[in-house]
Amino acid sequence: MRLRHSLFFATLRRIAPCIYVNILPCRFGYVSIHRRGILFWIPLLLSLLSLHAQILVLPQNRQELPFLDTTTNHFQAHQSQIIAGIVELLQQKNGRKLSIVHLGDEQVSYSAALVQQKLMGLDETPGCFFPSSLIWNTLPSNVLNSHTGLWRYATPAEPNHPLPLGITGYAASTADKSATLTILIPSKYQESVDRLSIYCERSAHSFELLVQTNAGRNPDGSPINPIQKEISISEANDVAMGFVELQIGKGIKEIILSFKQNRLSQQHFLLWGLSLTNSTKTSIHSIGMRGIGYTHFLTLDKFAAQLPFLSPDLVILDFGLYDHYRQDETMQIETLKKSIQLVRLSVPMAKILLCIPQDCMRGGRTLNVFENYQREVIRLCKTEKVAFYDWYRVAGGKYSAQYWADFGLFNADGIHLQAEGLQLKADAFAAAFGNTANRYKKGNRQWIIPLNPEKMLAARNRDTIPKNIAVSSVWCYHVVKNHETALRIAKKYGITVSQLKQWNALRGTTVIKGVKLRVGKIAIAAKTDPIQLKENLDLDSLNADKIVFSQSTNEEADSPKPLRTEKSPRVTELPVATNDSNKKNALEKITIKYHIVQKGETLYSISKKYGLTVNELKKLNTLTSNNIALGSQLKIQ
Repeated sequence: MRLRHSLFFATLRRIAPCIYVNILPCRFGYVSIHRRGILFWIPLLLSLLSLHAQILVLPQNRQELPFLDTTTNHFQAHQSQIIAGIVELLQQKNGRKLSIVHLGDEQVSYSAALVQQKLMGLDETPGCFFPSSLIWNTLPSNVLNSHTGLWRYATPAEPNHPLPLGITGYAASTADKSATLTILIPSKYQESVDRLSIYCERSAHSFELLVQTNAGRNPDGSPINPIQKEISISEANDVAMGFVELQIGKGIKEIILSFKQNRLSQQHFLLWGLSLTNSTKTSIHSIGMRGIGYTHFLTLDKFAAQLPFLSPDLVILDFGLYDHYRQDETMQIETLKKSIQLVRLSVPMAKILLCIPQDCMRGGRTLNVFENYQREVIRLCKTEKVAFYDWYRVAGGKYSAQYWADFGLFNADGIHLQAEGLQLKADAFAAAFGNTANRYKKGNRQWIIPLNPEKMLAARNRDTIPKNIAVSSVWCYHVVKNHETALRIAKKYGITVSQLKQWNALRGTTVIKGVKLRVGKIAIAAKTDPIQLKENLDLDSLNADKIVFSQSTNEEADSPKPLRTEKSPRVTELPVATNDSNKKNALEKITIKYHIVQKGETLYSISKKYGLTVNELKKLNTLTSNNIALGSQLKIQ
């Protein structure tokens, strides 16, 4: 019973941390579930419903998310020749195959298949990987695998590694000569894979290796066209590392590794990873390591010696900010510099690309450390002469983590991405390759893009923000067009037909042309924000004209003039009584200027435009909050 309760609370912590913190604790402790009555379940269900309501509707085209800065979605460098070298590699002018090694944390593993599919298409291969079954499936893999026998393993996040770690960051060893390791190749790889590489220890103490390939299984379970090869790995001179490569036929569905002991001195088999590639096509090796940063990366014992086996032309370093979390958020640029030097010593001819991690939330708050890290990495790239991909800026910059969470792209921890977030990052990263080549082809040689405040929608002029809770929201509307159905409208906005019926009180699925339907909600900024969100608009008002209300006096006051449109601020003269004793009843005309709020404008941007402060502008217009509507009229003088 205690185990089931702990799993229940762990699940709630993952899907709804605010519920876990605010509702579940009580002064009597965590009592059994069956002892809690209706007073417990009602607020729990209400909190779950409110949490669901805070998830905003994703647009059909993810690139249209307003907080993304797609203008910088390409590789950058302080020296144009660095970009020229990368572009030349991508275009493969010399006709040889390209090898890319993408190193990072577990999010690289989660998005590996997405990036490879975007860049390689039908020529996609798994690349380098570590069998996930040997590490209790704590890391995703594009290749199914299983094992028998007794194995022990080591991970890079452990403080003291029981085994030396190699190219994938992991290691597994077995002293059981009857153990096996089975690799099942997915159907999408079977026609493109023709080469198997095994990274293992080759010493006098290693078992002999038996590799069997099968074209499938018969209904009775017997293998189809089995081919077995025996490879001696106990006669190598270098006892520190090893590498075995063999050709396999296309259409192979299953690979089985087994072992043989010919001498008593052969005591174990030590594995660092496998790779499945095509000998004539481009290879992308996406190597992810769970829960580590550059500090742990430098502790991989055999990595530098094994990296040349992949023959990389481009090495991408894409680790997150684990170093900052675990070391009181101190900047660890020195470890990043050492990682660059380690790669250069291992593969001197390879190009290096750094990925700057996006903004995240720690304890529901964004800290300045993420912005500082981006700035320091860009400086380091200048001194080390390497290229970088500013994913921090593309993803929205400072405070953008709140938007990612609002749209359901982040997990509850505010650090790891959901499936939609991984897809968005993979699409953007894959597009950056083509964008970089296109910019270079057009003769553009400016590879450091200055900051554009208008693109930084998520930025606010304060150091921290509250937890990810939308203060208020407005409805988005859709006007039904001819021949449209409820199902088509729901699919367009990524909602269900049931939601469409519930939000619009529809009894059936029939919709009438010209009717305005609710299709989801969008967020409005908090009252303390000096910058408002662009989402603070109904979809049906995006193309509305700028309306100016004409001011009138005396007899004209009772007969207002018709509305008209203008792009420039409206200037109106109003008569005001003077204090001159000789002209008590005289009227002196003074000038009052108005500004009509246009699409995307905020109190902050308007105040800067006219040399005012936000407080002065609010005082002029007797505003109690920072929320302003499109087309509203504001006094500016």
